[in-house]
Amino acid sequence: LRRQKESDGPNQWDERREAAAEIIRRHAPDLIGTQEGLAEQIGYLGEHFPEYGFLGEARFGGRRDEYNAILYRKDRLVAEATGNFWLSDTPEVPGSRSWGNLVPRMATWARFREKDSGVRLFHLNTHLDHLVPQARRKGAQLIESRLPKDLPVVMTGDLNAIQQGGTVEFTHDPRVAAEGAAGLWLGVALGELAPAASDLQDPPRPTSGMSHRVTGAPPARST
Repeated sequence: LRRQKESDGPNQWDERREAAAEIIRRHAPDLIGTQEGLAEQIGYLGEHFPEYGFLGEARFGGRRDEYNAILYRKDRLVAEATGNFWLSDTPEVPGSRSWGNLVPRMATWARFREKDSGVRLFHLNTHLDHLVPQARRKGAQLIESRLPKDLPVVMTGDLNAIQQGGTVEFTHDPRVAAEGAAGLWLGVALGELAPAASDLQDPPRPTSGMSHRVTGAPPARST
């Protein structure tokens, strides 16, 4: 979602929230993982999409600061269990941080049952640190250690790293569907939220990542 910031000018949330909502209406995905949304942004989606359930809390606990919220279609899925943990040496402590990152990083997770088939799956949504490689790697390792061994896993998130790097090696696990999905949803985002990307001579590839500036121009990232 990219948090609301007046300094974003014409790209700030009030100017693009309807475009974000329209993508959800058009594709009606069963599961959505949001990034950087503040409580009022999550609330906006809740008002416009009552057919979705919303899971998660903010990174300082409760409603304070950014969410890694999970949205799910209530007509198709039942949330059987859900929770949050922080990417730190004390993962059960809201707002905790370690490994040099300046702001808390966290993950929100849920175990779902598909209503028609009874199939169960696990969804985890996260946002790894944007500055400290060690924090990204240790955060990824903690996440991997908490993935269930007996369920298919869907992982969404802003990993702040290239797909081939050490940070996301754990997504090579066949339980995790993150890597295959990344190219699809990057393409949707570039085509519908960042029309300026179509004017680039060398548009970013799915493995390049996407800038938060809603321009389509990817920043440099290390592993």
